[in-house]
Amino acid sequence: MKQLKYLVPNLFTGLSLLSALAAIYYIANSEFILTPWLIMFSMLCDFLDGKLARILNSVTPYGTMFDTLSDFVAFGIVPAFLVYQISLNRIPYIGVIVAVFFVFSGCYRLIRFTLRKKDNNNKSSFIGLPIPIAAGFIAASALVSLNTWNQIPDHNVFLIIVFALGVLMSSKIEYLAFEPDSLQRTDIKLLILIFLASLILTLKHSYIVILFWITAYILFCLIRHITLIIRNRNIEINLNSKNDKKKIQDNQI
Repeated sequence: MKQLKYLVPNLFTGLSLLSALAAIYYIANSEFILTPWLIMFSMLCDFLDGKLARILNSVTPYGTMFDTLSDFVAFGIVPAFLVYQISLNRIPYIGVIVAVFFVFSGCYRLIRFTLRKKDNNNKSSFIGLPIPIAAGFIAASALVSLNTWNQIPDHNVFLIIVFALGVLMSSKIEYLAFEPDSLQRTDIKLLILIFLASLILTLKHSYIVILFWITAYILFCLIRHITLIIRNRNIEINLNSKNDKKKIQDNQI
């Protein structure tokens, strides 16, 4: 029974990896409609394995490494392969470079997250766009395109999207985490309120709502990051001004 608590989280990690492998099979056979949903299923499994591991107090080095490798396949290789096959392959060389850039950025993001998690117990935020969110954005974009317009947008659009996602994963921008210790924050409460209000739309237009929410999350954290930079600079300027005035007064004395 004791071993079961270690098995359950790894079971969901394994399901995420199996879903990713199935997605690779479908992409290779040019069956693109199901693949985005498999990516999203992997996202759900990735969310559950971490939650269950913490609830059951069964976090282990093996589980952490297994989760990282699974995420690399499911959210790094699969979305890059998908977007290359449906769009970026129309742009020789540049399409390959951008797809590979996304994979390497995702790998860098995963390694940085794993190392930071060992040294820092703060669960209220992430540094850099989480790779499942980046993969989810690509999956939802593909679904919206295929289901709404019955075609993929111009390859230049996806080129910009994939490159931008790679940059955001590699960046030092802070992204909010929906953990129990952060749910009291005003910014988190606002996002949760809007999320609950949009649930009714999910029943009919799930892929559109998913794309909307991922976009809103990315933009919200970007604006928040810029606001914090401006606020910190203003505080620093005020402090320097006060210090200069104090020095002048001391010299006069």
